[in-house]
This record gives sequence, C-alpha cells and structure tokens, in this order.
Amino acid sequence: MSVRFQTWADKWLLSRGNLNCSSVDLYGARNGLLHRMTSDSKLSEKGLARRIIYDYAGVATSRLLKDHQISSGEFAAINLITFAHETKDAEVELIGSCDRDSGVRARYIMKAERFYSKDFIQFIQASVTLRA
Repeated sequence: MSVRFQTWADKWLLSRGNLNCSSVDLYGARNGLLHRMTSDSKLSEKGLARRIIYDYAGVATSRLLKDHQISSGEFAAINLITFAHETKDAEVELIGSCDRDSGVRARYIMKAERFYSKDFIQFIQASVTLRA
C-alpha cells in the first residue's frame, strides 16, 4: 500500500468526515480502476479494503446492494458530487497551508500547472488569497 497516498488522503481528503470510506478503501479503488477497470482490488479481495460504489443520486447504492444481495459491509458508498467537492476542498486547504512557506507554495503551484487548467489554478490562488 502507498503510505504517501494514505497520508495525503487522511490529512486532506477525509479529515472533514464527509466521505464514508477510508484511505485504504480509496487506494484499493484507485488500484481496481487502474488495473482491472472494476471496484475489485487485491486489497478488497484480502478483506483489507471495501469496494467503492460511486453514487450520484442516492438510489444506486441501495438498489445495487439489493439487486445483488451484497452485504453493505463489503462496500463504501461515495456520492460523486460530494467526492468532487471534497477533492476541491482538499486542494484549497493544501494550497492554503503553503501560505506559511512561500518556497513550498511556489513549488506546489509550479507542479500544479502541469496537471490543472489555468482557470483552476487561478481559482485556487484566489481561494488562498481570500482566506489570508
């Protein structure tokens, strides 16, 4: 398991308690999606992580569990809208924490420019400025 991923997820993504999963569940889901194109992973097969059900309207979770007679303990249900908001909030908080060290902030922004749109970078920078 990636300790780096788990540490980041625990600190930035899951710390507000709005997602019904653990960092291990997320890491298993990441691996399952990347390597198998499913919610199954080696971690879920070993019982170390729950598989994630991505839900949009709140209906999919209960219907899937009922239709397939699956124990809810095997799954963590994540609402996609909540997940998107939590991901954005994690990025905003991470950038905000860089305000104490201008060198760290500059390196983060430089790296972020490789992966995010200019509009998103400006949004993050504005969010940090508003919080300061």
